[in-house]
Amino acid sequence: MLLETTTHDVTVSLPTTPTVHKATVAATAHLFSMFADHTYSDPVTAVLREYVANAIDATPNTPDHPRPVVTLPTELNPTYSVQDFGPGMSHEFMTTTFLAYSTSTKSTSNDQIGGFGIGSKAAFALVDQFTIISVHDNKTAIYSVFKDENGIPSIVTLQSPTPVTDPTPSGVTVSFPIPANLIPQFQTKAPIALGNFPDLPGIDPVEYSF
Repeated sequence: MLLETTTHDVTVSLPTTPTVHKATVAATAHLFSMFADHTYSDPVTAVLREYVANAIDATPNTPDHPRPVVTLPTELNPTYSVQDFGPGMSHEFMTTTFLAYSTSTKSTSNDQIGGFGIGSKAAFALVDQFTIISVHDNKTAIYSVFKDENGIPSIVTLQSPTPVTDPTPSGVTVSFPIPANLIPQFQTKAPIALGNFPDLPGIDPVEYSF
């Protein structure tokens, strides 16, 4: 999503040789908690929507390209996952840019949905850890994204980029376990949260693609 910046003309009476101090932001647990706990009024709906939006943004807009696949949590498999078949994310991107809040690869285009660099971390509104599998340039890498002992979002590589040994489509899979008390909300809110996305063929209680 293309982000617009508005500038304002401000007249301030200053000394002849003024010293101007600019605001700073400290990377504290409280700050990141604000992003996770106060950004979304409905965390379940936000989590459903954000990862599907990211998957759609990553998917080439061609009729014959596989559409993202969403798996909703159930009592037998309490995991929410979203898989896209885009180009995947590089190891360098995952270990440098992915956790950068307010930094986004989508902020210069209206052809994509996101733009603030927050949605990719939406899972933290519900859980303290999620897993990302990225298949990029015929290599598979696995990452754990989590809050450390101080509550700071962090990432660790579980599997370094490894050449695929069988035909594996490129793309990204994000997954995380859902608390049992929230599973019914995922089932009931998914049709509403995802209903406005294009090419949605229908809702299956376990898995569907669009």
